Amino acid sequence: MNKISAHDRSSRLSHRAFSLAELMISAIIASVLMMGLAALLCLPLRVMQNSEDVNAAQTRAEMVFAIVRAPLDLCGYGMPIGPESFKSAFGATSAPFNWKGAISVERMGALGGRENAICKIAYAVGTTVRTTGTVVTSADEVDVIATGIPPLLSPNGKNSLKSWVLFGSMLPRCYPMMLRRIPERLADGRSLLPLRWNKPASSDETIHIPENDAIFYMKAMECRVILRDGEYTFYTNDHSGSGWQPRVAGVIDVRFELGDGGRILRVTTLTRGKTRYDRIVTKGTPPGWPEEYADDIPPESRHYRLFVNKASFGLKNF
Repeated sequence: MNKISAHDRSSRLSHRAFSLAELMISAIIASVLMMGLAALLCLPLRVMQNSEDVNAAQTRAEMVFAIVRAPLDLCGYGMPIGPESFKSAFGATSAPFNWKGAISVERMGALGGRENAICKIAYAVGTTVRTTGTVVTSADEVDVIATGIPPLLSPNGKNSLKSWVLFGSMLPRCYPMMLRRIPERLADGRSLLPLRWNKPASSDETIHIPENDAIFYMKAMECRVILRDGEYTFYTNDHSGSGWQPRVAGVIDVRFELGDGGRILRVTTLTRGKTRYDRIVTKGTPPGWPEEYADDIPPESRHYRLFVNKASFGLKNF
């Protein structure tokens, strides 16, 4: 029977120990490699997720800008610009006729509410109807002969947008005109529009409406962000009777600012990305967001990536 020498036993034990150490080192190296491989596999997913967040937030901001931009070209067209002259031109006490001018920016809520969070825009929308003769009068009631009757015009009283028309070429200044009764169809195919303007008290001012002047409807839009059903959404109200309507979901905040003497409207949006994370991913003040509004960012919204976008719009009628 062969005997194992002490040297052989020592050699075998040393080899086993060395193999065990090798195995442990190999396992550690394999674990590191696997973690690195997992990180590499997750990297494209994270990049794609970040890209989706950026695109979603950018799309939301562009939709808000498009909605606000639409009425601005004809904001204030055919109507007085200043706050007091705007209100007195209608003689009405309800919105939008009691607004602080054709465009205004206001606080949302009572004291402590969001500053510059509501924008109110009064604007004109064209019709295909034009005047067929020149009108010169100092009376507060006037009959305008036109090529037809604007189909959306009706005598609903001074507190209804449907009652008012605008003339952009009126002299010496523009006054909105209210339809005082149902228009008449004349024998020659033209139409008579019985209108009234809110003539300033103790004024002998004469107005001039030129021939071929286009007739415009008056419209209004109010916009703001509203939290409803757990979602922050950009809403608008066109004062047609339908109330506030949701337009763009995922808009956390929008702020408005009038600059250059009221001739530029600046809009700053705070919109969220697509993915909600189980942790806070937007800390502090997002780049580009005014520091004075940082405390208004809802804590729940910080579980999304938040992005700031800005746009400026010229008000050419001011």
